[in-house]
Amino acid sequence: MKKVLVIAYTDLSRDPRPLRQIKSLCKDYTVHTVGEAKSGLEGHFYQLRKVNFYYHIFRLLFLLTRRYESYLWDSPKKTLLGDY
Repeated sequence: MKKVLVIAYTDLSRDPRPLRQIKSLCKDYTVHTVGEAKSGLEGHFYQLRKVNFYYHIFRLLFLLTRRYESYLWDSPKKTLLGDY
């Protein structure tokens, strides 16, 4: 069976848009989700790690210095990728 990854930076059980996507995709695909909380419908769930305000300020420096690759692939995303 084919796999699908749904990424949302919210609680998947409360956000209507990703919840509709997950419900419709569950019929034909194995759904993997990334978010703050499970929807209860997915095959596998990956928890997003919470970061503080100072971490966002630090990441802003990557944008200002045009280090876009470093900005995109921060440590929580690299950790998440290692789990998959």
